[in-house]
Amino acid sequence: MSRQIVLVGRALGAPTAEQTLADLATRLSHHLDMSVRPALLDHGERSIHSALDECRADGASDVVVLPAQVPRDRYLETWARKAVAHWMEPSATTDMEPGAQDPGEQMRVRFGAGVSEAAEMVAALAAAASGPSRPVTESPDAFRSPNWSEITAHRRHVLVCRGPRCSAHGSAGVAKALATALRSREQDDDAVLVTQTSCLVPCNLGPIVVVHPEDVWYTNLDPDAVQRIVDDHLCEGQVVDELRTARPLRHGNNGPSETPPTASTPEGI
Repeated sequence: MSRQIVLVGRALGAPTAEQTLADLATRLSHHLDMSVRPALLDHGERSIHSALDECRADGASDVVVLPAQVPRDRYLETWARKAVAHWMEPSATTDMEPGAQDPGEQMRVRFGAGVSEAAEMVAALAAAASGPSRPVTESPDAFRSPNWSEITAHRRHVLVCRGPRCSAHGSAGVAKALATALRSREQDDDAVLVTQTSCLVPCNLGPIVVVHPEDVWYTNLDPDAVQRIVDDHLCEGQVVDELRTARPLRHGNNGPSETPPTASTPEGI
């Protein structure tokens, strides 16, 4: 039986989280002498789905998914289990041939206890507390920098959903394509401010990108669609209607609200 491990964590706003988790997976792999693959539930390049795809392609017959968050993160554990369940549905695996075997029948996937629940965690923390340390030499000036008091002069604010389900649907590729396309068109933060968010709610429509101030929701995106959004909407001011999903009208005391206006005037005119 070929046994492998998927080590799952969350980025939680840390830009180095993915590399840190990958380094931990490498150390664990050497310690156990077996394959250990890192994956981030959200905000990462490597999703749980992609890690399980790699395990299956590598011929694994038994996979243990281990949550690696400290302190214990029940959100991580709950949504990681749901992501595994979604992956195990035949319809969720896009590279299966017609009539191929259900991935759940090919490979057994189990969910382990979080590392914070292991008795050895206390011993590990005790060892770290008694180990080498260093004085704090960083300057507090970063907390007082005037740069953190300035709002950028952006024309548009773009939200990219990087929640667990959009991550499973491919939001990492969408976010990367957006950054590449904006750089190629020389659109910096003073033109288009991009913020990667947690769940934006309509997860079944992911990957999702929202453009403000027009309040345009683009759904079910891929890198080619992102290029069109950058070229037509973010640079020329033309909403790409065929990629857009309208929000329901809001009903208030004065009746239904007006549909938000679309951008129709090219930039610079």
